[in-house]
Amino acid sequence: AEPEEVIRQKVEEGLRIGRDGLLLDDEKVLLAMDASGNGKFLPNVYTKKGGLNHESKNLKTREGFQEMFSDLENKLRETGERILNGEMRISPVKHGQYDACAYCPMKNACRYKEKEG
Repeated sequence: AEPEEVIRQKVEEGLRIGRDGLLLDDEKVLLAMDASGNGKFLPNVYTKKGGLNHESKNLKTREGFQEMFSDLENKLRETGERILNGEMRISPVKHGQYDACAYCPMKNACRYKEKEG
């Protein structure tokens, strides 16, 4: 194969792999993102027959996005109010092997590990 064709194949392979995230459940939008209409570039939202899979966890309606953003806005407001009120609890996320402390920019100044042990 020509070098240009090899590159094109690699790009297409890369686009098929790991495309995961939330998308608007709107056929016009999805077709603009994947004009093939068969899931070549958005494999998580099309059925094997090429139709849209409206049950996909990757699709959200406009109302679903509005609800998600509203929840996020409320959470940010609550967090901001707690900070303004002086509440600065140390409560990093722990989930299985995931340790938020490993990525925290304040880990050198924080005493959480001391309190934990």
